[in-house]
Amino acid sequence: MNKLPKFITTKGVAAIGRVSVATAWRYSRRPDFPKPRYFSPKYPVWIEDEVLGWYMSRPQTRVA
Repeated sequence: MNKLPKFITTKGVAAIGRVSVATAWRYSRRPDFPKPRYFSPKYPVWIEDEVLGWYMSRPQTRVA
């Protein structure tokens, strides 16, 4: 049986990356960030596995 993708909103993208919603929107404009799907013209969602993959591929930074 195929697993259905889990869709997340901009707030979900921000929560995964531990960033603000504004930063999540900035990330979404990057060419290497997963493209959103739209349930309606003003309601973008992302596939959680794609966003997680993108965050995991980023270099890790150390917070002092």
